[in-house]
Amino acid sequence: LGSCVLLENLYMSDTNQVLPASVAKLENIVSMTLKLWNDEIDYSPFFSSLALLPNLKRLYFEEYHLLTFPDTIGELTHLEELIIRQNHVASLPDTMRKLTSLKVLRFSASQYQRGELTRIPDWIGELIHLEELSCPFNKLIYISPATASLKKLKKVDLHCNWKLFEQCELPSFQNLPELEFLDLDSTDMKE
Repeated sequence: LGSCVLLENLYMSDTNQVLPASVAKLENIVSMTLKLWNDEIDYSPFFSSLALLPNLKRLYFEEYHLLTFPDTIGELTHLEELIIRQNHVASLPDTMRKLTSLKVLRFSASQYQRGELTRIPDWIGELIHLEELSCPFNKLIYISPATASLKKLKKVDLHCNWKLFEQCELPSFQNLPELEFLDLDSTDMKE
C-alpha cells in the first residue's frame, strides 16, 4: 500500500486486521474512510501514524465497537473534517483541543444504536474554525457554553438527544452570526 504514492483517497471497509503501517507513507492522502468492526484491535498506533500524513484533511471513521477514542487523535492537527459514526464513545479526549484546523466535527450514532457521548466539553471553544458541530443520536446532557463563542459555526445538529434539556441549559446560539442550520428535534426541549 505504501508504494501508491499518488493516492489521495483511501477507503477501507470490513477489515479484521490491524491497518498496515505502510499507510503512513501515503503522503498525498487527503481523505481517508475507515469502516472497521473488530473490537479486539487497538487502533491507537494507527492514529499515531496518521499524524505523519501532512495532507490528510478528512477522516471518516466508523466502528461499532469503539469504546474510547485514542488520545493520539490530537496529533492530527491538520484535519479539517472529522466524522465519527456508530460508536460507543462516551467522551471526547482532551487532546482533540489541538485540532484547531477542524471545520467539521460529526460525532453520531444511529437511530438503531444510540451513541454514548454525554458532553460537549469546554475546550470546544478552542476550535475557532469549526463550521459544523453534529452530535445526533447520543446521550448529551451537557453542551459547553463555549459553543456560543464559535463565530464561524454554520450548522449545529443535536437532534435525538432526549435527555439534553432535562439537565442542560442551551448555549446562546443567537450570538452566532453565521448560523444557518439548527436541529434540536426530539430533544425534549422545554419552552
